[in-house]
Amino acid sequence: MAAEAYRRVQDPVYGCAGGINRLQEEIRAAQCELAWTHAQIAMHGAGAAAHAQTTTTNHQPSQRDDGGVAGASTTGAWLDDFVSGLSFP
Repeated sequence: MAAEAYRRVQDPVYGCAGGINRLQEEIRAAQCELAWTHAQIAMHGAGAAAHAQTTTTNHQPSQRDDGGVAGASTTGAWLDDFVSGLSFP
């Protein structure tokens, strides 16, 4: 009760609830930033793996039937699966 009274003096409208809501918003923002960072790491890792695969094959990128670089579509599908598993507020 003493903590609530102290917070109520500092913030007469919200008291402790105002501080709790502010901290929850900070947690949500940090979780979103972490998810974004994980997605960026995954994209760069997949790109590096695709690049390493194409450079080891005669130092020339292999072509798909539609003219794109091999591995590009699987990278996008993998990233879509990864991002779909994340929960954003």
